[in-house]
Amino acid sequence: MKVGDFVAVYSERSQRAVFAIVGDTGNPTGDEGSLHLLQALGYPFRDGRSGSVTRPEIIVRFFPNSNPKHTFFFTQGALDEAATKLGLSVTSLMLTRGNQFARCLSVIAGPAST
Repeated sequence: MKVGDFVAVYSERSQRAVFAIVGDTGNPTGDEGSLHLLQALGYPFRDGRSGSVTRPEIIVRFFPNSNPKHTFFFTQGALDEAATKLGLSVTSLMLTRGNQFARCLSVIAGPAST
């Protein structure tokens, strides 16, 4: 897995799945990729400075080397379209949990800490 690779992310709570890109490094304003990802999954977070998912209910499937040019997408729709053109799928996240999946213990909607 490298910065820029596609991932499919599924929330067991909301039963929603979306595509995302590896590499969010945080944004001091709170307007960052992890916040938008959680919102797309149906979580009610309004800013990236508070709130978190504390139960292991997020499942991530990595697609290694899926974005070698590190293309940046400005909308979820553009990201979804590019992933679909590559033949990637979020549907499998809702049906099975194989060895390419990682369950996230905690996804925090806030700036990355170092």
